[in-house]
Amino acid sequence: MSEIKVNKISPSTGTDLDLGDSGDSLKVPSGAFLKVNNIDVVAVAPSTSGNILTSNGSAWASTTPAASGSNSFKVSGQSLGNQSISTSAWTKMTFVETGGDAGLQWDKGGEFDPSTSKYTPTTAGTYIIHVFAYIHSVGDTKTAQALIYKNGSAYYGAAGKQVHGAADHAYAFITDLVNMNGTSDYIEGYAQQDTGSTTNIDSRRHMWGYRIGA
Repeated sequence: MSEIKVNKISPSTGTDLDLGDSGDSLKVPSGAFLKVNNIDVVAVAPSTSGNILTSNGSAWASTTPAASGSNSFKVSGQSLGNQSISTSAWTKMTFVETGGDAGLQWDKGGEFDPSTSKYTPTTAGTYIIHVFAYIHSVGDTKTAQALIYKNGSAYYGAAGKQVHGAADHAYAFITDLVNMNGTSDYIEGYAQQDTGSTTNIDSRRHMWGYRIGA
């Protein structure tokens, strides 16, 4: 191998300088750097297709990006109709991801099970979850409530609540952040009313959520 040692190479004419011919490759050995505008150009070996290169200030790492929008869902009871709810008892609401307003329900990733009305995401992280209940014939000073359930239990006891001032329908909703392990954790939507008799949860009940980060 021949070696040329110089401090500067300049074109003999014009302003362009060609290095090699078509098909040739220029190699920079390990430990050496190529500078462009006084900035080091770092050669990184090819990694998995679609991965992202991130730097910690001294080295590069190849990471797999989270799939955009793959962990989200919105379901409703519109195609199921009204659902009966007895008084003073938390009632699990039923939902499906199809029917109702076209395009307004979805289940990206296939993680909502309409047979159980459970959402079980397969990617761990923090999710924002929303549950909405619209309850019929809630009388004066009576309440309607909505609640997020995680793994079969009330999530921190937080509930959206509305005290109604007239004998009319009432709605309640709750939105909260929920940590999910990506394997066994699941979410459900519950409602309660204290009218003293059985009434209905309107078909416009709905639940949605999406992953916002690790």
